This record gives sequence, C-alpha cells and structure tokens, in this order.
Amino acid sequence: MIISLLVGLILCAVFLLYGSNKHQHLYAKPLPKYCKWLGFLFISSALYIATLQFSGVAVLLSWLMVSMLCLVILPSVIFFSKVKK
Repeated sequence: MIISLLVGLILCAVFLLYGSNKHQHLYAKPLPKYCKWLGFLFISSALYIATLQFSGVAVLLSWLMVSMLCLVILPSVIFFSKVKK
C-alpha cells in the first residue's frame, strides 16, 4: 500500500513538473509556478515515504529509479501520441 502511494506521488509530481515547464506539449499553456513547487513537494514527500518503507541505500535507489522512469516515460508517451495523429 505504501509503495503504491510512493509511485502515485512521484507520478503526480512528474505530471506537475512536466506541465509547468515552458517546453511541454501536454497543455496549451504551461501550468502556473505554484504547480512546480507542488511537484517538488510531492517528490520530497515520496522520498520521506520511501525512508519509512525501505532502509539505507534502497531508499535512494528505489526513489531515483521510479523518478527517472516516470521522467522518461511521460514525455515519450506524449510525443509518440502526437506523432500518430
């Protein structure tokens, strides 16, 4: 249950961080600045939750792995869905 919360927080954070970037292609206009800070808050919360679930280096490794996976998959999915249209 905690792991799904961890992944959900990171996924929401990635959507907020990507949506607040000026070079994003998901929305017509980028999200406001507070969404970027909310994304950073979600990422930090996910790191804290990971410390509750895992121990030692596993915290950092799992947190970085899920974050990097989401940061690569989201723009790729958006790009390839726009290309097919």
